[in-house]
Amino acid sequence: MPYIDRNGMNIYYEYLHSNSLNQQIDAILIIHGAGMNLRSWDLIVSYLKQHYHILRYDLRGHELSDKGPVRVAWRLLFTLFLLERLNISSFFAVGHGEEAYVPCCSVQSVTS
Repeated sequence: MPYIDRNGMNIYYEYLHSNSLNQQIDAILIIHGAGMNLRSWDLIVSYLKQHYHILRYDLRGHELSDKGPVRVAWRLLFTLFLLERLNISSFFAVGHGEEAYVPCCSVQSVTS
């Protein structure tokens, strides 16, 4: 099970590689909504994998990630940390519910 540690907090993530034979494949970051987990995207993952590498993770306090206080700034900082660790500099992003702001801020931060 892939976990990444940031400041003693273990977060569960999955980085799924595309099925495409194309060498130039973009990544897509998908973030679940509050009270859900990364499995909430399972129904569309097989379709997305035809065209994208997929990065998804359980938010702090959800499913397989460590419990702890959830703060807006932490979500953004962790997302940027994970993207950097996995060497992902170019990506599309999708968020569900109030988590939709995280991909927007992530894209802006990476491009700044």
